[in-house]
Amino acid sequence: MNAYDQKNSDDYDANTLLLEKALSDIKGNKRLKATVAQLSEMTGIHRNTISNRVWPVQELKQIRDSRKTEEKSRKEQVRLSTANVKNALEAKLSRTQSEVIYWFNEYQDIKRVAEHSDKRLQKMRESRDYYKTR
Repeated sequence: MNAYDQKNSDDYDANTLLLEKALSDIKGNKRLKATVAQLSEMTGIHRNTISNRVWPVQELKQIRDSRKTEEKSRKEQVRLSTANVKNALEAKLSRTQSEVIYWFNEYQDIKRVAEHSDKRLQKMRESRDYYKTR
């Protein structure tokens, strides 16, 4: 009976090492699903055996939870990055609009000065012509 106990203990330890390595691989590779089926496929250990041990299932749940948290964090960073880009573009648009308004007002001022100068020139011509004819 002692030989069977030793064999069972050795198998248990070997399976524990297989499970730990497979869990480490799953944790390190996001392409591998964090499921009992994936763990069973990687180790050759039946799913029920894995489920009966409990800790591998808990470890898989932690891996899934951490992946979800990482994904949420990544999406939040993308959202913030997009918001920052949007804010920067809106600020640039606002500055551009202000500059367009400035130059439009400058144009209007110069146009008024030119029209006023044309009127003065016309009056000077009329005055000159008047005094010439006199």
